[in-house]
This record gives sequence, structure tokens and C-alpha cells, in this order.
Amino acid sequence: MGPPGTSWPRPVKKMGFVRKHKASPQSQRLQLQPSVGRKMVSSVAPAATKPVKTKASGYVHWSSSLNSGPPRRSYSLRDLAMMHWLLDPSSRAMSSGHHGSLEIPGPQRYRGAMMRRLLWVFGCLLFAGPAAAGPGVYVDLNPVVPLGKKPSVNVVTKERVRTLRLHIVRSDGQVIKKRKTRLIRNKRVRFYLDQPEGTFTYEGHLFVQFKKKDEEQPMPLKFEATVQGPLDIRVASEDIDLKNRRLHLQVSRACVKIIWSVHGDDGKILGKGEENYDPPRPAHQRFALDWHGKEGVALKIKLKAVDTRGFFKSVALFPWKIEIPHEEVVFASGSHRIEKDQRPKLDETVKKLALIVKRYRRFAPVKLWVAGHTDTVGDAGSNKSLSRRRARAIADYLARKGRLNLPVRVTGYGESRLLVETEDEVDEARNRRAEYILSVEQPMAGDWGR
Repeated sequence: MGPPGTSWPRPVKKMGFVRKHKASPQSQRLQLQPSVGRKMVSSVAPAATKPVKTKASGYVHWSSSLNSGPPRRSYSLRDLAMMHWLLDPSSRAMSSGHHGSLEIPGPQRYRGAMMRRLLWVFGCLLFAGPAAAGPGVYVDLNPVVPLGKKPSVNVVTKERVRTLRLHIVRSDGQVIKKRKTRLIRNKRVRFYLDQPEGTFTYEGHLFVQFKKKDEEQPMPLKFEATVQGPLDIRVASEDIDLKNRRLHLQVSRACVKIIWSVHGDDGKILGKGEENYDPPRPAHQRFALDWHGKEGVALKIKLKAVDTRGFFKSVALFPWKIEIPHEEVVFASGSHRIEKDQRPKLDETVKKLALIVKRYRRFAPVKLWVAGHTDTVGDAGSNKSLSRRRARAIADYLARKGRLNLPVRVTGYGESRLLVETEDEVDEARNRRAEYILSVEQPMAGDWGR
């Protein structure tokens, strides 16, 4: 609203261009021209123009010298406000400074990431006729995409177009030709580029034939497009030192940031923070991450790694595990059958398991892991097979009797992990044992199975 007697022009709904509106005589007007970078220039017909590329921002504008072209156009105050977004260096920096550390993930993206998507080159203009006709088409790119997606050249027509033709050559020699016809005003066209994983350079032209023109008007194009493979974070179980609050990790691409949080066994956050790396941590290079916070048992560690293009990967680590104390089941020689007099031992274990599972399954997807061991009497291969069958018998009994409704994994180590070191063919009762472990991740190396 303005003072009495003042009539304001209609708002401009599109931010990609500035449209001239009629206004009352009371509306104050200034003379302002479309710009190249930060200079004021006159709008001219396409034949008198030449492209000017700003390397820092990737913008390509069509312009002429200050002394050429038809009379200047006039803009309302509301138009000036819209032009301010295009001309203001700080606004343009927001749109062009995101090629490095701005967090724009793929398959996921950070919210509010500079308009709708990463636009590396936009504002490429063609004029459909005299200066009064205004811009004819806009061109922008979607040049960085995750694996499984395709980069694209996007065109918006501001005038009716008879033919729109893309002819570009990829840096590996692949020629790409695409064509669209009979396009109405304000039509958005996407030319998708079939590209393998990696970064490639494209060079060529976009040819436009407007409805009222017989000849095609070429627009030179040169840009890079990247298809980014999945980001990967590797942390081995032995790389996590809970006592000293440190872990070592590797990231598959150069990493500029790690965001972390540590959660206790009661579900509460023990600590959180982020580490920024300048210069970035090299790809596949092992580096340390220290965390801090409250005292407590660390149940879960969440990590988010961000690469130089803004893609990120999140992982949750569960270094927590509980070994269930129990009385060992005694099996007959060479047998994996649980005798009737041994079942009360497992019934007591079921009660302990039920209490622990009830407490922790709210915070983590826990699993039951059962590992069997034997002494050195007999053949090593036979002992390994026997220990696995016994572990399976125990796991089945616990899951069925306790109605735990959780995943169960078993393995057999035979005589490879003796609790008491002995010579071969030694009957040592302490080596005939089983381990019952509750954890989320595999607690130790082995051939684990269902």
C-alpha cells in the first residue's frame, strides 16, 4: 500500500527476468538497463551482441557496448527491487559461491540450497527481436547429480519458439544432438545428458529459431557436468576406542566436514559437534576423530561426512555390546542335542535376555549372536562343524523359549579360539563353551549365519 492517490504496478512473479508493467503517472520511474556483471548496458538485438562470461560465477550474458543499441527501457520501482537481486554482488555471491563446501547432498540435499537446485550456469539470454521484445530464452544447467540421475541443460522459452536444437560434443568425443519443436511461451524444456560416472566437459551450441524469425540464432555453450558416485564411510570395529573417545575413519571422496553425535544406552545424547577440514581430508585417507561430552555408555555414534560438492553420507555405528552371563550347557560327546537336565540353564538365560532386550531395543535394532567353541580333542574341521551345530541348537532354544522376536546369528570357531591354551588332544572342559552376545553390529570376525 502507498499514500493516497498512489498506484503501484503489479508484482513480478518470475525472478528469472524483469517484465515492464504499466503504472500510473504517480509511479516514480528510473531508467535502468539489463546488466553484464556490474556494468549498465543497453539491450540490443541478437545480431549485435556477443557473450561475456564471468569465470567466478559462471554467468553468461548477451550484451553490447554502452554506446550501441536502441533507446533505453524504463522500469518501475518494483522492477528495480527485482533487479536488485540480480545485480547485487552479495546476492550473486550466494548463487555462485556454492561449488565448494555448501552442503547440497545426493541422493539427499540440504534444504534451502540456493533456489531449487545447484545451477552452475544461468542467465544465458537470447533476444527474440528488438530490445523492446526482451529476453527470448533462458538457459541453466543441472550439472552435478548423484549416480543414477542425469545432468541436464534446461531451457525456458519467453517467446514462441519454432525449433530448439542442442548440438554439443563431450570431452570423450561423444556427440549429443537433441531437438524440440513448436514450443509455446514460458515452456520449460530439459535436455538430459546420458553420461557415465565422472566429470566431463561439453562444448557446442544451442540453436533457437523463434516463431517470427526464419533464421536460427546460435548460443555458444561450454560447461562441465559430473555424475557423482555414492559417498562411502568406512569404520572398522577395531577403529573405535570407547575408552579414549576416538575413532578412525575413511571417506571415499575428499571430505570437508564431519558432523557427529554420541548417544548413550539410555537414549540420551552424550555429546555432539562438527569438524571442518581446510584443506579437505583426501579421499580414502584414514584420519582420526575425537569426541567429547558427558560420561556414559556409548550405544550409538552417528556420523555425517560432507564432500567438496556438498553431497553427504550418514552412518550410525553401534560399538555397544553385552555378553550375557550364563551357565555352560554340557553336551554328550560328538552331539549337539540339548539334554533335558541342561534346559534349566538355558531357561535362566532366557529371563536375563528378555530383560536386556526390553531395555535396549527401544534405542537400537539389537541382535542375538551365539558362538560355539570346543577343546582340541578330535579333528579341527570336525570340531568347527560341531561347534556351529551346538551354537545353532542353543540359539534356537533361546529364541523359541523366550519368544524374543529378534534376529539371531550363529558361528562355530571349533578349537581356533581356546579360552585355555592346551596341546592337541587335550580334554579341557573350559574350552567347551558358548558365547551369548547382544549387539547391533557383528561383535567379532567369523563366518556368521542364520
